Amino acid sequence: MNSKLILCLALVLSGWLEFARADQTAHQTLTNSGPSFDSVLSAAFPGIDLNDSATILFRTDYSRLPAGERNRIAIAAARELSLRTARDDVITKETVDELAFKPASNDTPVESALRRLNSRNAELVELLCDMENQNLINDPGVIGPLIEMLDYPGTKTSVRGEAAQVLSQLTKRTWAPNHWQWDGERHGQFVAWWRTWWVQNHDKHPVFDSDIEAWAQARVATIALQLHDDFQDYYEINGFVVPDHVQRGVIDPQIAFIGVNTAGLQQAVMRSTDDGKPRIAGKNDYVSLRIAAEFATPPPNRRPDERTASGIDNAPNEEVLHEILPGTDVLITVQAASKDAAFLPRVRASVSKLPPAPESLEAAREHLPRLKRPPWPCWRNNFTWRNKFKIRRLQAMKRQEH
Repeated sequence: MNSKLILCLALVLSGWLEFARADQTAHQTLTNSGPSFDSVLSAAFPGIDLNDSATILFRTDYSRLPAGERNRIAIAAARELSLRTARDDVITKETVDELAFKPASNDTPVESALRRLNSRNAELVELLCDMENQNLINDPGVIGPLIEMLDYPGTKTSVRGEAAQVLSQLTKRTWAPNHWQWDGERHGQFVAWWRTWWVQNHDKHPVFDSDIEAWAQARVATIALQLHDDFQDYYEINGFVVPDHVQRGVIDPQIAFIGVNTAGLQQAVMRSTDDGKPRIAGKNDYVSLRIAAEFATPPPNRRPDERTASGIDNAPNEEVLHEILPGTDVLITVQAASKDAAFLPRVRASVSKLPPAPESLEAAREHLPRLKRPPWPCWRNNFTWRNKFKIRRLQAMKRQEH
């Protein structure tokens, strides 16, 4: 009897040891294309306690590391995210919502491995979220694994929400609130969009960083400068479409924009007669002009904007420029509208003079040497004051005629 009991205990212990060895080598299996998270973290912080989650998440200052080391830690963490153990057992809804809240003392070897993997995933995604909140990640290597975490099972977990947050902040592709909580068809559409987007953009500088933003702003400013110089006789373009007025996008998917619409101005606008005399512009003289940089593949829940409507009766917007910054997903457009028959041909002619879309931020900045002249706003104010009394006199003459 004793020998049988000893044999049974030996078999059970052997099974446990086999699972333990498999679990210990899981990180190597999952990270065979690069160093493990533990090894990268130990290299960056010698002596760190790898078994203390609080130290890894809260007591370690990743911001003091060079950008290269921070990205190596982030990539190693993302690479180890997985729904499968080393023995190919899969995390399910029951693992997340039930097993994680039961005493570990009753776990089978399979349950023990799933419990550890679920806890590890939560810890690594939380670390990535904290690092991205501090703008410490700018390597696209974390994107693919995080997209897989969007389908994380169960409801009693923050993995999906934190993965979605990191993706949104890293790429500036913003969805409606609580999208990771959607069930069924809507959640499927959300995950499918990210996977399709990644296939289309994994080789196109998918991380939205300061260089991409400055690159887009410089191109918009170049176009504004060209149109400004070619429309000196249009007060609203001359006064409002100037490079220094390029604004940062506040409504997704805008990155940068500048424009003017005569119908929205709260002041009289001047035009010239054929013999060069000033006159007040009428509704048939109104123009709409918008230069924008935005994402070519934004999430499908984009907010409505002014692209489809010019605000001028019977004068729909026409897209006179449509280009992609090379190697990116950034779309540059120029939209124009007017009842003035001469306006759109002049816009097309002006845009045709532009240099090709710049290949880099440095090339984009080289297109703007004339920005070194005195600040535009001062010039605009001088122009406004110079014409102030002419405009008032003409307005008074109009009132007297009626």
